[in-house]
Amino acid sequence: ANSRYLEMRSLDYPEVESKRRPSPPAWEQEDVFTELSIPLGVEFVVPRTGFYCKLCGLFYTNEETAKTSHCRSTVHYKNLQKYLSQLAEESLKMTEEGSPLPQDDTGIVPHFAKKKL
Repeated sequence: ANSRYLEMRSLDYPEVESKRRPSPPAWEQEDVFTELSIPLGVEFVVPRTGFYCKLCGLFYTNEETAKTSHCRSTVHYKNLQKYLSQLAEESLKMTEEGSPLPQDDTGIVPHFAKKKL
């Protein structure tokens, strides 16, 4: 395991009822074993709690790494700039239309989190 941190791109899988097994992520080699093989090493798959950047869609197991390293990264900075300009644009539209800003605004809910930059 990487001693610095574990970083993974979060994936959204649509919930589709299907008889076939879900396809593995692209980084897993499908042809290593047949579909009838017994899963090996399942004891290494364990639940973990971590730190997730809602702007970038990245998961970290270490809070310090997430907040110091990631929040200084170019990707995070670009996503933050994009979010803030989008927020300012929406605020300007609301002001021009004469309607007040919504009171139930939850803060960071970017519309571009899943798009590739």
